[in-house]
Amino acid sequence: MAGGGGKVLRLRPPQRSGPSAVGELPALFAEAVRFSSEFQRPPAGVLHCVADPSGEHPATRVALMKAYGRAGQPEEALRLLRQTREAPPPSTFRRRRWAVLCYNTALNAVVEKGGGPLEVAAVLDQMQSAGLAMDASTHNILLKVSPSSRSFARRVFDSMSSSGCRPDETTYSTLIARLSRAGRIDEAYRVLDQMLRVGCHPNAYSYTPILQALCARGRMEEASALMKVMEESGCPPSTVAHNILIGGFCRRRDFSAVEKMLAECAVAGWRPSVVSYNTFMDGLCKAGRAEEAFKQLGAMAANGLCPSAVTINILLCCLCRDSNPHEAKRLLEASSQLGWEVTAVNYNTVMSAFCEIREWAAVAELLVAMVKKGVAPDARTCNIVIYSLCRGGKLRKARRIMENGGFTPNAVTYNTLIDGFLAVGAAADADELLRRMLEENIEHDLVTYTIRIEHLCRERRSADARHLFGDLKRHLSADLVVYSALIGGLVRNGDLSAGRMLLKEMLNQGLSPDVPTFDKLIRAHCRSGLCRTGDICNVVGEMLEKIRLQLA
Repeated sequence: MAGGGGKVLRLRPPQRSGPSAVGELPALFAEAVRFSSEFQRPPAGVLHCVADPSGEHPATRVALMKAYGRAGQPEEALRLLRQTREAPPPSTFRRRRWAVLCYNTALNAVVEKGGGPLEVAAVLDQMQSAGLAMDASTHNILLKVSPSSRSFARRVFDSMSSSGCRPDETTYSTLIARLSRAGRIDEAYRVLDQMLRVGCHPNAYSYTPILQALCARGRMEEASALMKVMEESGCPPSTVAHNILIGGFCRRRDFSAVEKMLAECAVAGWRPSVVSYNTFMDGLCKAGRAEEAFKQLGAMAANGLCPSAVTINILLCCLCRDSNPHEAKRLLEASSQLGWEVTAVNYNTVMSAFCEIREWAAVAELLVAMVKKGVAPDARTCNIVIYSLCRGGKLRKARRIMENGGFTPNAVTYNTLIDGFLAVGAAADADELLRRMLEENIEHDLVTYTIRIEHLCRERRSADARHLFGDLKRHLSADLVVYSALIGGLVRNGDLSAGRMLLKEMLNQGLSPDVPTFDKLIRAHCRSGLCRTGDICNVVGEMLEKIRLQLA
């Protein structure tokens, strides 16, 4: 088959099984690299525009605003909108339509970037001041703003009705997407039914979010049934929909279902893409089935597909997991001979593998090697290096990299350093880092709180840990990890009643404790001679009920 640059792709999977076959994987990886077609992609950067479109057709301005929105630069879209506002007010109907389109485009850029209610309201106020009324597209964009509020969608629909706008396929599909992402699948189905009742024909954008939500929750039988509904309703599932299904089956490790899908694709009327095989290979890799993952290279070739940069990194992960990171490191060193334009992502993959086997020096060696090759470390690279230095006991050097490494530290960077300093009892350094986080407008996240709570519990400062947990709940929603950390710390310090109270609080919050959390509680009660009390029986009962629900 013709690959990139007219080359012929002949990928041969290992023919033997067992350790000897695994030894062939690096050679097969090198062959895949040589035929990969996507190493010369231009880097995604900041969109620059030096031209002033103020005197051009409105379509030019709208196109630029859309480009800025896609590039994640809503401030530039708003700058162009200000130029629109400074122009004479639109008088004709056609000009007003273009003006509304400009506002909608800027509004969408703000919303897609995660703009909050105040930023959205500012654009709407400007629109109203310009004497322009919201149209159906404006309302559709507003439906993207608040996925968690049950009343918000109703207010948007009421506003549409009062504005004389009729909900269309985009309106319903946007609402379905927000509900699906919030896990409210039953409500999404009800919107789909309502869509059919009012005569709106669902399209791929209507079905796909529900399909994603079902697959994300492992409800594969329902997802497969939805694919059949799509086919029967005249909206045959696309390759994207099939890729979502493949991802769901891979997460459930039902690889035979994926093989069946790929084998029957021609009959089913869809064509696998590079993403289809990347998803399958990634699932196989995570399941420890490296040989089967590499065999998919031959299947890709048979379908006229070349490995992409993502494919190569997945295979690199396979080597790290099933061969060893030293082999992957040697391949990075030989990248020039292979014609492989390595990226920071590739180095990050191998660095992470060395962290897992606690070979901290190898991480530093890779950092030096990538800089020598002219590969710029990204924020993740720096965070991995800082983590390795902290675990290797070189906290001062890790901090110097954060301060002088030429990258912008994020919450992960600070959390890693704070955890490292607290682990060696350097509370003053940790407190200084906590203050710096706030000074740099980096909010303390759940990981920050969990690290501090665990440290306080280790110092037997249970009251301080509980006070900090109360502060957390005033700012964030506590998750399973935070609850488990505090419960473990409390019962380890002998505060069994507080541990039981937190368990009940978890259950009331709809959080399902994991087995280690129950184990900590039960063992602590038994160590205290309370194995036969009603309290511990209640804990065991809660655990058995959880297991029953999981098996139901």
